[in-house]
Amino acid sequence: ILMAWCFAGPFPAPVPWLGDYESVERRMLRLAHVAMVMIPLINIAFGREIDRVDLSERWKRRASLLCIIAIPGVPFGLTLGALFWVPLKYLSVPGVYSFIAALSIMAVGKVRQARRLALKE
Repeated sequence: ILMAWCFAGPFPAPVPWLGDYESVERRMLRLAHVAMVMIPLINIAFGREIDRVDLSERWKRRASLLCIIAIPGVPFGLTLGALFWVPLKYLSVPGVYSFIAALSIMAVGKVRQARRLALKE
């Protein structure tokens, strides 16, 4: 869709800031696009690995839930900020923090797993 007006496309941009590659709003929209694609892909890898780490089932469920919260949370806030009012970008912060928390829990489980395997050898 962006190609319709970007890079000398056949149509003018529907809103002026979309034509400006340097605008904050366009950058936020690009970040939202990346987040919409990459966070679910990372979540697939996360889901595969979370069962293998040395954590209780309760912590595995918490980490999975936190990771899932990031999927709509991050792109939603960035998109609202880009389309309506830039400070709405802060609505993505809970999604970002939940993703960081999920990855931190995974890291703790991976460290525990490595220590357990090292003790076996």
